[in-house]
Amino acid sequence: MSAVVTTEQVDDNIIYTFSARELTIFNTGDLEKDLNEVFSTKADSINTVTFDLKAVEYIDSTAMSFLVKNHIRLSRENKKLILKNLRESVKEIFIKTRLDKDFNIV
Repeated sequence: MSAVVTTEQVDDNIIYTFSARELTIFNTGDLEKDLNEVFSTKADSINTVTFDLKAVEYIDSTAMSFLVKNHIRLSRENKKLILKNLRESVKEIFIKTRLDKDFNIV
């Protein structure tokens, strides 16, 4: 995992905590690889994926696409994707795109 993300598993929840201020095309590729690896090796033991975005101030369209894709993927497997600690600037993007209605934001 990259230096901008730390990963922790708590029971059936895998938590990704972002330390980067931006979630963009430049850091979602490694995250995608890690998620694919997690789901190929630990799929039965993971029911929830949480992205703690407390440090993130900006999300680009590639990162939004990454989140939507993985939200759909997890939903199809009866698993949850939770977005946690969104800053107002990031939450506003979800509201303007109406994705706040689809995502579990806490």
